Amino acid sequence: GTPITRIVDFAAPTTTDDSVIVWSPSSVTVTLTPSDGTGSGVASTYYCIYDTGGVACNPLAGTNGLSAVVNCVAGSVCNKTVKYLSIDNLGNAEVAHDSKQILIDAQATSTTDDSPATAWINSDLIVNLTASDGIGSGISNTYYCTYDSSDTPCTSFVAGASISVTCAVGNVCNKTVRYFSSDNVGNNETAHDTNQIWIDKQTPTSSVSIANAV
Repeated sequence: GTPITRIVDFAAPTTTDDSVIVWSPSSVTVTLTPSDGTGSGVASTYYCIYDTGGVACNPLAGTNGLSAVVNCVAGSVCNKTVKYLSIDNLGNAEVAHDSKQILIDAQATSTTDDSPATAWINSDLIVNLTASDGIGSGISNTYYCTYDSSDTPCTSFVAGASISVTCAVGNVCNKTVRYFSSDNVGNNETAHDTNQIWIDKQTPTSSVSIANAV
């Protein structure tokens, strides 16, 4: 009779991913690429997503697919891992393995200043800005502008974290510094203001009134 050729496949599939360790500002899609070589062919690829450093998940209880979308709630910083495996058409399953860490920074920066509480001073003042990004991607830069407190807030910002607030000799000034910081993935906090800075460099004047003698 006609000989029958049987192909025996005892080898499990292999699956790779395209993850990279780099900060992102929003959701990241990790693409999974399975292969069964010359075997019976890939039947399914399963994945799940868990917090890096936490209890690992079971891909077989997760999702069947090749595109793992890793999300992070707005206002949060996330470090996630995709765990995955593939099974071929004969039921051979590879050992589940992990993607690289998926780092997402969806949190705005936070900046404070050391301006004094509203009170008069008689000299120029240096205002220092201190920016933080928590456990996120890190501060890229801090920006500021200075305006007269009675005017419309300024909008032309320059980079810097130490601001000299000046007032010309002989004048009285009321100034405000507006500022914000940006992180390494482009998240910006809402611009906000220092306390009003009151500087008095005006020399006091006095007058004497002498009554005419009778």
